[in-house]
Amino acid sequence: MSPEPLAVPGVIVHDWFAGYHGSDRVVETLRSRLFAPEFTPDVMTFHAEHDLLPPALTAAIVAESRLAALPGLRQRGHDNGRWRYLLPYMPRWFARLDLDRYDLVLSSSHACAAGVHKRPGAVHVCYCHAPMRYAWSPEIDDRRAGPVAERALRLLARRMRAADRRASRLPDVYVANSTAVQERIRRFYGRESTVVHPPVDTAAITLGSEQRSGFLWVHRLVPYKQPLLVAEAFRGLDARLTMVGVGPLEAELQASLPDNVELRGWVERDELIGLY
Repeated sequence: MSPEPLAVPGVIVHDWFAGYHGSDRVVETLRSRLFAPEFTPDVMTFHAEHDLLPPALTAAIVAESRLAALPGLRQRGHDNGRWRYLLPYMPRWFARLDLDRYDLVLSSSHACAAGVHKRPGAVHVCYCHAPMRYAWSPEIDDRRAGPVAERALRLLARRMRAADRRASRLPDVYVANSTAVQERIRRFYGRESTVVHPPVDTAAITLGSEQRSGFLWVHRLVPYKQPLLVAEAFRGLDARLTMVGVGPLEAELQASLPDNVELRGWVERDELIGLY
């Protein structure tokens, strides 16, 4: 039996939309399916690259940081821009959002969105994709940095860890997207959570009659996903690997691909389903 749609004034606060990836699709599912039609929620986010989002989602965004849109910082398409350099400022931006008109606040967070302040009497539920990796696992991002940048990242991590721990006290309820994230929430924040796995549309993905030749890897091309290591692991093997994704490591990965590894970049959903 399906739950009744929510008939309350609500808002979804999401860290950022650099594309239409996993956490971004969760937001669109919450926005389009959780609420009654007459109570379609607003969406607030630090940054959104609107050209990469579904029109209905981009139309629902009512608040963004103006700093992230400045020339030299803003993102254009899949070109990442430099707005992530504003990470130390993000907790303050989220903390200052005016949410007084909403009875229900849903924060969709893997960084700073959980740090919003609801009005008295409202309910704040945080759907946590992961505790902020910049704070709790900085080694994931600084392993490719030079000595000066590595030290800067670790100093930033100390500051962000304190801010993230303070923000973790604000939600009334935590929802984790997996048991692994549930354990991190307990370890880093001292909070209990309920696991609700992300929605996945599997109806269009079926097993083919032909045996698959080779392997498929689908991720963003960012350091903590380790695409360079994955590609290198296939060097000299008989098996083939198809990699799908975009990100700041795309040029470096393309330049070092083994002969048996193909990089497709960004592909539309229908083509991606075919690759599966």
